[in-house]
Amino acid sequence: MYAMGQIDEHGPVLKLFTQTGSTAADWGNAGTRRAPSELARIVQWVHAEETGGELVTRVRELAADMQQGRRPIAAASVGLEGEILAACYFRQLPGRVGDLAGLRIAKARTPAGESTVRQLMAHCESELVDRGIAQIQAVVPDTDWNTREWLEIVGFECVAKVERRVVHLSPVAGSSNRGALIDNLAVTRSTVEDMEFPRSRTAHDHRRDRFVRAATFSERDLVQLLSQTFEGTLDCPLLNALRKPEDFLASFLDGAALDGTLPWWIYLRDEEPAGCVLLKNHAEQITELAYMGLVPECRGQGRGHLLVDHAIDQTRRMGGSALVAAVDANNAPAVRTYARSGLHVLDTMVVLFPRRTVQRHRKSA
Repeated sequence: MYAMGQIDEHGPVLKLFTQTGSTAADWGNAGTRRAPSELARIVQWVHAEETGGELVTRVRELAADMQQGRRPIAAASVGLEGEILAACYFRQLPGRVGDLAGLRIAKARTPAGESTVRQLMAHCESELVDRGIAQIQAVVPDTDWNTREWLEIVGFECVAKVERRVVHLSPVAGSSNRGALIDNLAVTRSTVEDMEFPRSRTAHDHRRDRFVRAATFSERDLVQLLSQTFEGTLDCPLLNALRKPEDFLASFLDGAALDGTLPWWIYLRDEEPAGCVLLKNHAEQITELAYMGLVPECRGQGRGHLLVDHAIDQTRRMGGSALVAAVDANNAPAVRTYARSGLHVLDTMVVLFPRRTVQRHRKSA
């Protein structure tokens, strides 16, 4: 869909081009020497300062997403006489999330330019909301002050600083084949229930606690457990007000099937679900701790270390070379838990939401 109109009535007549829900045909020439579609042109212009290989890879990845019906895009550009002056685009992530994937402003900061970019971003936000997006976000490096300043100018507000942490591991002997290991972990429920983990390093007695595969639970049970672990959380609490537990489950699954090959674990205390460890494997033997949570009554007792240690142990068993995790920098208990388990800070990202969203949440809180 395209929309055109004047943006700055006190300056030159600018045209706004937007496109959402692009089809595979729109991406037919993306990343090639032939004339790209308007959408691909926007993406290429936004990332023009990247090297040729990186740009082609980025555009082709987006094209593949579109052709497979995944992650549709909302994009907009402002141009004058055929020249793009500002552009941005969003990717739709699982769980009703719209993530700002690129923003570029060619001209120096001026009142007219600020107004133009503000309306540019507002148009994309409106498109995403119309498509049922619950959470619109921008995640940028803490050191990228230029992008952060522009986002704040156009109506975004910082809601959290997230530390990305990593621990490098030595795989268990004979565990170099990740695929085979995942297959081997698809054991029966009775076998899983007999598995035990090392004793906690704290003074608490956790001998009656254990982990079972998440595939032994229904999606309804997992949604209920996730909802319980979100109660009173210190980790980006605003997120819980924007999306439902079902959205988070869809986001964590990211299209994967809830079966025995999924490296998800449920933590049982006295045979009752009390927490979860959700892992996700990436390329180059990197495993992500996508989510870790405990129900409120189990916090502050050293059980968080059990969950992180279990994630590290399972990463080794799957042949992983590193475990990465993200944590709200203001979540002091979780930060201490990760640090104690050997995860050091890799970098820090800033999460920004539209200011209207933040203000609406504060009024309802």
